[in-house]
Amino acid sequence: WPPEGEGVCLLEAGEPTAWTQEVAELQGADPLLEAQQRVILTALDTLQVREDGERQYAELRQFLIDHPLALASEVRARLIPLGLAFSDCYQSVPAPCLRSMNGEDVCYPCPRCGWPMSMHRRTGAMRCHAVACVAEGVRFGWLHDRPVPTGNKAWDARPVPVAGRVRLTPGLWRYTVLPGLWELDLARRLRRIPGVEVALWPRLDLYDLDVRHGARQWRVDVKDHRSPRRLLELLRQHPPSVPTHVVIPDGRRADLSLLRHGAGPESLWRFETCSGFVRLVRREIRV
Repeated sequence: WPPEGEGVCLLEAGEPTAWTQEVAELQGADPLLEAQQRVILTALDTLQVREDGERQYAELRQFLIDHPLALASEVRARLIPLGLAFSDCYQSVPAPCLRSMNGEDVCYPCPRCGWPMSMHRRTGAMRCHAVACVAEGVRFGWLHDRPVPTGNKAWDARPVPVAGRVRLTPGLWRYTVLPGLWELDLARRLRRIPGVEVALWPRLDLYDLDVRHGARQWRVDVKDHRSPRRLLELLRQHPPSVPTHVVIPDGRRADLSLLRHGAGPESLWRFETCSGFVRLVRREIRV
């Protein structure tokens, strides 16, 4: 595969980069997705028989999104009661993410997603592994041993000691944290609308957001796929029984017409961008 711009590579620390994963998704299922599903299914099996299982599941999802880099002791305290294996969810921070500072190893979490950024072996340039984060300008050079943003935004990168800390596995980061950022952002935007209530991952993740205003309800699944064709294939495998909105990032607005046409007029899927869905809710409740 030819690289897409300077510094793009296929593997980092023996793991497929986010760019590699996105390209692989064009061809079909990603084995990392299957591994991530096994971890989540383990949690679902444990929680579905508990009286407060839905709440605990939402708290687990929120914890993973908020802790791409975490203290190992905190991770164990969270995972053990759910029957999840530490090594299925977290791992040591790999060498390409490490830098020595005052005699100790540190890493630099991505200011957007929180996963440790990697450093180019030859140039020392530092960037996030995620295509979406790099597109948002998360990349850095060095000046007087301090990271300096080289992207289109003035992101701030701060060192964190690695001792006692672990990072989320690539599969959970790719398929829980990255889409979770869009889910949380959409929930925040909707909650700013007077009278709107939002529940995340309701009914043990039957869908992503349950949005309500009085008697009105919208079911929402947030999707960020490189290929709209592949997204349609996945949606056809699990058709909804009631109208459900598929919301995509604003940057993928050009995919809307293909998704709407490909789903067909009889489909119960409704396609919007994040901003478009917020406008739709405001319009329907006349706010």
